[in-house]
Amino acid sequence: MSRRSERVAEVIRQEAGRIILSKLSDPRIGFVTVTRVDVSADLSVAKIYVSVLNQKGREGITLRGLESAKRHIQSAIGDSLGLRKTPELIFRVDPGIKHSIRIGGILNDLARERGEEEPAEPTADEEGHSEAAEEEEEESEDDR
Repeated sequence: MSRRSERVAEVIRQEAGRIILSKLSDPRIGFVTVTRVDVSADLSVAKIYVSVLNQKGREGITLRGLESAKRHIQSAIGDSLGLRKTPELIFRVDPGIKHSIRIGGILNDLARERGEEEPAEPTADEEGHSEAAEEEEEESEDDR
């Protein structure tokens, strides 16, 4: 992807997220996060990937809501981009987050079955220093 395409994709991601969060009142659109945007090389098409949180099985309903608001979203994005022609928007559910959560759950289940401890959160001492940060400092001193 060219530098220009990347910049356009980032603006579309930010604007689409803002519009979906603050400007749309469609009840079919629940808690939606724009995870990424892929823009075609000629900037004619933008695929907007969304994550639908806490709404199992409602991805299709949410996509229909986004599809019905597409012209409004596209118009607002066009105003922000300042391009001669605004890319056509295509909404897709991003399976990556669900997939990551599922794999994390499987790994945790396997760890429990083997009697292993689940990864602990780093702890900080009374002065607010974490053990991980101290280890990193020691390693960087050793590298010098």
